Amino acid sequence: MSITQPNFFDILGEKQIVQPVKRRMEKADRRAAVEAHKKEEKDEAKQMAYYRVWKREMRAEMIALHGVKLETLMKMLKNLTIESSDNLVDYIESTDWLIQADAHSRITILSYIDNAIIRLRIRHGLAPFDDALPGEEDLTVFQIMRKILTGI
Repeated sequence: MSITQPNFFDILGEKQIVQPVKRRMEKADRRAAVEAHKKEEKDEAKQMAYYRVWKREMRAEMIALHGVKLETLMKMLKNLTIESSDNLVDYIESTDWLIQADAHSRITILSYIDNAIIRLRIRHGLAPFDDALPGEEDLTVFQIMRKILTGI
């Protein structure tokens, strides 16, 4: 463990810079920080726009592949309540088209189900996630559906 000594040249330079120059330097630093923050916000907005376009394309692809069947499921998810979650599990277990769908479709639809469950839990003041830990017997609705659709 070493003790750092103050740098003599930094101290000397600090003493030799006059106050108006210090203010200009600080102002330039603040301006650069603001510009960097604006650029970061702009980049995030651009990424979010790309993400939204991608989500629309994914949804259109899912509708093209599964049509009315998917719309029925989406209506169930939109009207999902805590009491109706067992009905959703029964529906998923009985849908041959979903169980036999390709892996990409099953994972995408599982993400729709997950988002619906998260929104429902938040609306009811619950934690967004409350999955059972490994070894616990009582699985959550999402874990049951994940096991049905992915086998995991």
